[in-house]
Amino acid sequence: MPEPTEPRSGTTSPDADRSPWTQDPTRIDRRSFLRGSFGAGALLAFGAVLPAAARAAESAPVGLAVLSASAWTTLTHFAAYVIPRGGAFELGAADVDVAGAVDRWLEGADPLLVADLQRGLALLEWGPLLQGRALRPLSWLSREDADAWLASLPSSRFAFARDLHRALTDLCLLGFYSTPAAWMALGYPGPWVIRSPESGRPSR
Repeated sequence: MPEPTEPRSGTTSPDADRSPWTQDPTRIDRRSFLRGSFGAGALLAFGAVLPAAARAAESAPVGLAVLSASAWTTLTHFAAYVIPRGGAFELGAADVDVAGAVDRWLEGADPLLVADLQRGLALLEWGPLLQGRALRPLSWLSREDADAWLASLPSSRFAFARDLHRALTDLCLLGFYSTPAAWMALGYPGPWVIRSPESGRPSR
């Protein structure tokens, strides 16, 4: 059976084993997402006033549970960087809609935590331009330029940038491994379900 997909080089951190995303989303404390970084509160507040800039946000699926179309688009770009097509598996994040899986997983989570996530994604979208690395937001860059900028975040001198990269990487991997297509790539048949003889419906 193939080994699980690993994040790109440089996407892990010493804090990866303390990721909040391994918890039930309804129990995640808002403070466990990014707010331990110096100046995180002010940065997230700034992220709240940034305009939507994600390219092709209109391609976002209808009926998203918690993410805005712009946030879904930015997360889709980040997920494609973390789990590229043809990496450890033939399929990648773009083949299974990782951002959509994350959106479904976060349904019922603390609205303040979801708001922080969307603000963090807004900062990620505008990051290349705000840092002077490019003249356009993230989703408007070529795949090569976007990946190069994202790969620089784990070694950034700013703790917030490192924490944002780590948190979003964990979230994308969780979303990817929650999809049946990823189970098939791993050779995992999925959870066992016992069906009631009377109704034919799954029962526990």
